This record gives sequence, structure tokens and C-alpha cells, in this order.
Amino acid sequence: MKTILATLLVAAAVCAAQKFQLSPETAKLLAIAQKDCAVSEGIDEKYLGRVNSAENFPTYEEIKCLSQCVFKKFNVMDDAGEFHDEVIHGYVSDPEKLTKILAVVNKCKTKADTACQRAYDVHSCFFKTINQ
Repeated sequence: MKTILATLLVAAAVCAAQKFQLSPETAKLLAIAQKDCAVSEGIDEKYLGRVNSAENFPTYEEIKCLSQCVFKKFNVMDDAGEFHDEVIHGYVSDPEKLTKILAVVNKCKTKADTACQRAYDVHSCFFKTINQ
């Protein structure tokens, strides 16, 4: 069962990576980071298949600090909860897609009280907004 879940997670990360033109290596690292963060944050892995899509995106209660953990692994967010947009440049090769992604990320940033909530807000908003 865990092998099937891991395969589905990698597939979801690869689909998201292809959409945003991330390299296959980055897609694999994303899947690994999501799985590692699910374990470290005590998140049920059943939610991982839903974190790379706007459809049925998990609630904050379901994934708590998963987003923050993944963002920190990619150095997109620091310990204080500040986003480092310049880091995204290294993960997206297409300039047009990069511009769109950065615009959406900046639109989605919130002033939530905790870094964990800010990361979740950006993550969920990103997938709800990127295709509009």
C-alpha cells in the first residue's frame, strides 16, 4: 500500500512539475520533500495526492505545517516565515511561466500570524489562482 501511495505521490508531483516546467530532478525532490514533511509533521499521507492541485485541496487542519516544511526544504521560505521569491528562479526554466508564478505567489502572500499559516495560505491560494 505504501508503495502505491509513493508512486501516486511521485506521479502527482511530476504532473505539477510538467505544468510549471520544473525539471524531472526537481519533481522527484518535490515528491520526496512532501513525503518527508508528511512524516515529520505527522500528516496522513492520504492528503499528499491532493496538495498539487486546486481540486479538493486539503484543509489547514488536514495538512497543518506541511507547506511550510516543503517551502523550507526548497529554501523558498525561511524560519521566520518570509518568502524568498528569487529562489523560485532556479526551479522554473520558462520566463513566461516564471513571471506568472511569481505574480500568483505575491498575490497569495498573507499576513497570517504564523509562518505555518502563511505557507498554507500561499500554497492553497496558488493552486486555486494559477489557472485563472
